[in-house]
Amino acid sequence: MKKTIYAIILNYNNARDTIECIDSFFSIKEFNMQLIIVDNASEEKYVDEIEEHISGIDNIELIVNRVNLGYAGGNNVGIRHAVAQGAEYIAIVNNDVIVNKDSFTECVKILDTDESVAFVGPTILEYGSDLIQYTGGTINFNKLTSPHINSKMEYRKQDRRISCDYVGGACMMFKKGIIDEIGYIPEVYFLFWEETEWCYKAKQIGKKCICTLNGSIAHKGSSSVKKIKGLEAYYLERNRVLFSIRNDHDKFRRSRSIFILCLKAFVKGFIRDRVYFGYLVYYFDGIRNKDRFRSRDM
Repeated sequence: MKKTIYAIILNYNNARDTIECIDSFFSIKEFNMQLIIVDNASEEKYVDEIEEHISGIDNIELIVNRVNLGYAGGNNVGIRHAVAQGAEYIAIVNNDVIVNKDSFTECVKILDTDESVAFVGPTILEYGSDLIQYTGGTINFNKLTSPHINSKMEYRKQDRRISCDYVGGACMMFKKGIIDEIGYIPEVYFLFWEETEWCYKAKQIGKKCICTLNGSIAHKGSSSVKKIKGLEAYYLERNRVLFSIRNDHDKFRRSRSIFILCLKAFVKGFIRDRVYFGYLVYYFDGIRNKDRFRSRDM
């Protein structure tokens, strides 16, 4: 009997990519794929376009949120719906991703054969090429960065597993049971760093995060985020500080890292570009857990 995978696809004002992503799932024959499209309060025309495209397809559902809940909140809506449907295998897939027939084969195998694995993902490739975008990433509390692993290397499918600190949110897979242990995706971030903390929480209880080179997806790079001016820079910078405060229990290292980050932004503001002065505001928002974008109509 085929296993069933519930795939959560989040849409925000980008029906074209979402539809292309949906269509790519038809190449998967090994599993029963149940797609849950979660719309994060897009303009009506985009919702209508998706509704028209999936009309009459039994294994695709569309959930429309009244407000934009961000990456974590939007995906959590889909995950909760999948759990309510009895899902065991759940995959979060960005709407700018193209899957293929082998994208989840090794992921399911890993989850089935190693109970210590919390999150697993296929290799993320640059759209339209064989270059690796990343195979997960690492966490550096000293620099407050989360660099990707194997970025820009040429992809060769092989039976190899990469241990990482986090699996990239563009495509990550897990079993329902991990939610019982660490909860849902932390929604305090709204965008960026949330899957990093989610994976970090799993590793803190002794679980592993794995990226496999025996399977891949193609990732275009989010155009939805870039539609709102300043959104990407704000959450990338704010949330690296917020992540440190929430997860680094070494108080001296945490204080030193945030101080150096602020100092660098101050110096760059004088020497290179005044835009870096704005980063200081983002960092202070992270320190105070303030979100100046969340109250806007997005």
